Amino acid sequence: MKKISILALACMLAACAHYSLAPEGAHTVQGMSFVSTTDWNKSSLRSGAKSEVWTKDGERLNQLTFIGGIKDGQTIFTSRSKELPMPEFRANMLPNELMELVVTSLKNSSGGELVIDATNLRPQRLQGSIGFRFDMSYYDSNGLARRADCIMVKKDDRLNLIIFSAAGMHYYPKEAAEVDSIFSSLQL
Repeated sequence: MKKISILALACMLAACAHYSLAPEGAHTVQGMSFVSTTDWNKSSLRSGAKSEVWTKDGERLNQLTFIGGIKDGQTIFTSRSKELPMPEFRANMLPNELMELVVTSLKNSSGGELVIDATNLRPQRLQGSIGFRFDMSYYDSNGLARRADCIMVKKDDRLNLIIFSAAGMHYYPKEAAEVDSIFSSLQL
């Protein structure tokens, strides 16, 4: 019995993400430079080849996903299903099409079950360029209400974006000012 418990624990630990500290200060992730005013945790989990995930309290509660350098014809996330292929980025996409690209990619990465409400598409002045920002809200597969904030910037016909997603009741408002500060300091 003791061997089974140890084996079960080892299997659970192997499935967990590994974390390393991302201390407050200046960072460059996926070609995007920014300043964080608090510590984060870098996760070993990835949503695609050109992504990095940070969290404060674990990915299910809050996550900051950096996706950089997506070329024409590439997808934001790695496809998990032939029935729900990921939409491809096109360098000539308009801001509303980019917003739909992000929404459809998130929906398809969850098996098509999410109903995402995307609103408030607006320009965002950045250091040296103009990007676009929008808000999302949805219920995850466990029924948890989530809110998200996304900033996206095209530079040299490549898409760069950061998505902050968190449980809507506590974790989203708790980190909203920090995320706004990161978005405001963003440089490519």
